[in-house]
Amino acid sequence: GMPADARVDVVRIRAVEELPSFEVPPREPDTSAAVADGLRSWNALGPGDRVDGRAVVAGGTMTCLVPEGWYLQTDDLGDGVLRRA
Repeated sequence: GMPADARVDVVRIRAVEELPSFEVPPREPDTSAAVADGLRSWNALGPGDRVDGRAVVAGGTMTCLVPEGWYLQTDDLGDGVLRRA
């Protein structure tokens, strides 16, 4: 065990810092990106763009299949949501 004259100090420190807020600018689409029938380039999609299925949306490191009866819609940051139509 601990000696009778042992001392334990408990210290709790809480620091709070308010960070400045910032807005992420909307993603600008690359209008030079190739678009073909049923094949869309992810880079060509701008904020709010919608791709109705049956389609394929190809990006630099991924491919998204949009089945018939579904659609893909992008947000201001270029992220996509796949939903049933």
